[in-house]
Amino acid sequence: MTRLFHHCRTASLMLLALVLCGALPNAAQAAWVGYQNNAGFVVVVQGSSQGPNNQVRRGPPHQINPKEAAWDQVQSGPKTITIFDPRQPNRVFWQGQINVGDKDMFFIITPDGVNPDKSPRVKIVPAAPPAMMPRR
Repeated sequence: MTRLFHHCRTASLMLLALVLCGALPNAAQAAWVGYQNNAGFVVVVQGSSQGPNNQVRRGPPHQINPKEAAWDQVQSGPKTITIFDPRQPNRVFWQGQINVGDKDMFFIITPDGVNPDKSPRVKIVPAAPPAMMPRR
């Protein structure tokens, strides 16, 4: 019985050491990325990143009404952001890559003319995160 207790205690101490040394992922490596829709029409924003074995990992899609905002908590690294039409998901208004670090980021979605197929085009403009944002 004491041998089992000794093994459990040793395993617990090793796990604690791993957590304290930062060998396991933690919430401090995550940042918030926010988007505010100033385009004047409803859009859907979805982020994605490369996972293991080059698999695309998509985040949740956010349908954002005009003058509203949405937030994602993401790990650091390059992220592809896609903004598209909620009624026709294959109609992309904007797609690009951002590099997420350990600081929160905020973008304003603004109109940017029209595409050749007469669909609206938008762009994202970096801005300071608002005072009202999700808590860590």
